This record gives sequence, C-alpha cells and structure tokens, in this order.
Amino acid sequence: MISYQEHYTRFLGCKLSQDGKLIVCHSPLRDKIEGRRQPLIMSFMNRQQVVVSLSLDLRDKFSRLASTLPQAKRTPKQWFKIVDDFLFVRIRLYNIEHFLRMTVESKNFVEIKKRECVRPMALADKNLILSQGQLPKRGKKYQDHCWEQNIKSIKEGRSFGLIRGRQNLSRATVEPIECGGGNISVATNEKHRKKGYGKMVVSAAVNWCFDHDILPIYYVRSDNIASIALARSLGFKLKASEIIVNHWPGDADKR
Repeated sequence: MISYQEHYTRFLGCKLSQDGKLIVCHSPLRDKIEGRRQPLIMSFMNRQQVVVSLSLDLRDKFSRLASTLPQAKRTPKQWFKIVDDFLFVRIRLYNIEHFLRMTVESKNFVEIKKRECVRPMALADKNLILSQGQLPKRGKKYQDHCWEQNIKSIKEGRSFGLIRGRQNLSRATVEPIECGGGNISVATNEKHRKKGYGKMVVSAAVNWCFDHDILPIYYVRSDNIASIALARSLGFKLKASEIIVNHWPGDADKR
C-alpha cells in the first residue's frame, strides 16, 4: 500500500524534496471536471509549510499574487480571506470551505465486530438509493444523473449500506480513488443518527480499502464534529488541514 506522504504529494502535485514556507504547484486533478471541479486546495501540511495546489488556469496568477505578499506567517483564517479575495474576481460562483484530511493504518484500525447488517450495495438497490434524502423531490433527469454516478462504485463492490426493511439507514462509499488513496464518504438517515450505524458502514469501507491495497482517506468539514468523532473512534488520525474551493463547471465564467 502507498504511504500517506507519497499519496498526498502526488495528490497535491508537489514533490517530497520541495522546501520553502509557501509552495505553489499544479495538479492535473485540479483541472479535472467530474461534477464539481476543485481548482484550488491550500494545505497546511505542518506548522512550517503551506502548499497551494492549483488548476493550470490559476497557478501562474496565484504565483504572481504570492510574490507580492509580505514574508510573514499567516493563520488559516488569514489565508482563507486572501484566497477568497483572489477568486472573487476570477470565478463567478464558488464554494470555499475548511476541511480536514484523515487516514488510518491497518495496525491502528479499530475493528467493528457488529457489522452483520452491513452489505455491499447492488444494482437492484436503485430504488432504495434514489429514495434517500432530497432525491425523491428532484426531477427524473437529476435522479438519473445521480444513479449514473453510483453505478461504477456499486459494480466494484465499494459501496456499503446498512439495510433494514426497505430503508437504507446508513451508507458509505469509497469514491473517488486517486493517487492510491480512496476517499470514504458516509451519509446516515437523519432519523437514525447517533446509533453507531455510520461507524459500521465506514468500517466496512475501510476494510475494502485494506483488502484492495488502497489507502483509506476520510475527508470532512472542520466543523462536522460528529463525523470527526466517528473517524477518530475507528483510529483515523488528522494529517492535514485544508482550504478547498469547488464550483460547477458553468460557474467558472468570469464576473
């Protein structure tokens, strides 16, 4: 299995040997459009170094901005405002948020014994999946789009659900898989939270990662206290704090 450090430097587009307090680099992943695009990720890898991973159209522009900034240490909150001002005149609509990136090694993974209700999702579960959350309120075209996004992960056996009757109480999926790491997303029915169901399906997803030589990645908003606690209870450790920017392709039109 790939080491976390090697995975993360590939993901950001920087090199292990690079030094300096501020590293500006390009990653093809920032150019990729699958649903929303993430043209900028600012990573606070440690107390000494900030890495900014950018799409090709933003890299040189941000490099020029960085060259004009005073050589002073900045907090994530200060960087957040700088990034926001930088993008405000370049992208019409975008989201900018604080996220945490976590991972777990097999030796530190806290195994969940009670997983008998969790199973891999199947193509036959289409109606079950499309009945979740706000999907029943959406139109057929949107529902079809969401289903298409689920097919590959279901066929490859990396989507897991806790099913009871005709309800999917909680679901975890390993998606996307990039640079040897698999991002684990989890969603639990609002009426069934704080019952340990999310922990069960995430545990199944982590085991799938280990079985397939994929590094488990847990990517979570910094204010999602419950989700962070879930990850830590399974042995996940914090690896990086990030500022991320994403937008729908059509929203990139200049103001």
